[in-house]
Amino acid sequence: MIDTAVILCGGRGSRMGISKQAKSLCLVNGKPIIWYIIHRLYKAGFKNFILPLGFLGNEIREHVEQSYQNLSCKFYFEDTGDDCAIGNRIFQIRQFLPAKKAFFLTNGDALFDFDIEEMILAHKEQNLFSTFVTVETFAK
Repeated sequence: MIDTAVILCGGRGSRMGISKQAKSLCLVNGKPIIWYIIHRLYKAGFKNFILPLGFLGNEIREHVEQSYQNLSCKFYFEDTGDDCAIGNRIFQIRQFLPAKKAFFLTNGDALFDFDIEEMILAHKEQNLFSTFVTVETFAK
């Protein structure tokens, strides 16, 4: 069972047109994006959440620490710097990653609704090194 998720929380939100708020805390239907990510992954059995924090990371950390105390899971935070590249963010959190085990990686501004359990099963059955899930985007 994959039970560890890395949620990259470091972007500035320039493409979203925001500059004074962490992307992960942008509201969608009255809830921050990170709420949807954590709850969907928790529902799928994830119990360890690693958050490499960047731009306005303290706000994200405070929100998570205050809002998800009722979930039986663990949160690990690492300040990886405001302008740190994704590869370096992952390098900086390596001590929290499970040794020789798979983990789930997503962006802190990603909304998704696919069958995570089915994806994990296919990943394991095919003994894959990595599985990449994408969706078609629509511009208006």
